[in-house]
Amino acid sequence: MKYIIYIFLFLVSFQSFANVYWLELREKEVKRKLKSLSPLDPQSIASKDLRDKKELTFAVIGDFGMGNKNHYKMATVLAEVCKKRECDFIITVGDNIYGSGIQGSDSPQLKSKFEKPFKDLGKIDFWLSMGNHDWDGEIAPAVEYSLKGPRWRFPNIHYQVPLLPDWLTLYAFDYYDLSNQKKPMMDTLCKKEGWKLIYNHHPMYSHGNHGSSLVMRYYIKPVIKKCDVDMILSGHDHHLEHIQVGGNDGFDQIISGSFSSHRSVWDPHRRNHRRSGPHQIPRRGYIQEFASTKHGFGIVKVSKEKLTFSFYGLKGKKLYKFKRTK
Repeated sequence: MKYIIYIFLFLVSFQSFANVYWLELREKEVKRKLKSLSPLDPQSIASKDLRDKKELTFAVIGDFGMGNKNHYKMATVLAEVCKKRECDFIITVGDNIYGSGIQGSDSPQLKSKFEKPFKDLGKIDFWLSMGNHDWDGEIAPAVEYSLKGPRWRFPNIHYQVPLLPDWLTLYAFDYYDLSNQKKPMMDTLCKKEGWKLIYNHHPMYSHGNHGSSLVMRYYIKPVIKKCDVDMILSGHDHHLEHIQVGGNDGFDQIISGSFSSHRSVWDPHRRNHRRSGPHQIPRRGYIQEFASTKHGFGIVKVSKEKLTFSFYGLKGKKLYKFKRTK
């Protein structure tokens, strides 16, 4: 028995060392890539002016850029739903180009995994955030392509989506280099009134394979609390999920990561559904309102007084809906 314990302790120690080593390597790579980054003013990118709108509708897609059959199928469904719902724009919650991002703004993957699948959406604006697979490539070309592509809008690793009504603030941020994003996020969000939504790749809370993130909670939860952020939208885990955090005075965590690929998600309401990862969160104050392993994406319809969030599946069928009011 003691040998089993020794082996277990060795494996745990080795995994911890490997994780720290990997994080140090990733941090060095992030710093190198940020040095070559030339951020753009979001308003310098040609995009639709929505400031006078009384109501907005936008889609939320994540973990999509695989260029596989499911990607193209879901892109067709997205175009159909957006036509019906009259989408004003789309936000992405990362992993836009699998498997290792892009190396230049002329990468053929931008055509095969972005422009071609989404051609039926016309020149609708995609306001992007980056995921870990995007960071495996270079980030500077992703910014540069914002001045070339008809849909791709990525001015920086963190930014406020421009030209929206004053009752809505959408802020994209990045899991990497969080320590340098916290202050500008708070400077922007805490001054705003109305709806405040933030989005990125890594979820703060999740019942999926990757699970919850202590790093996100350390850096971003204080921003959410101090600035009264209503919702955080993420991907990374390849499922659909809605978690209500902190009750009526808290916020909503949305995971929309199953556009092109799907994995299992632990559902506490189903005893026979086995959880797929070690970092689960069945704790007080965190309520899983919905979870699905199906392919899908989110749709947000928002006005000054009301916000409605819906998940849609592979055949364009509405899977789930909830509402919030101001």
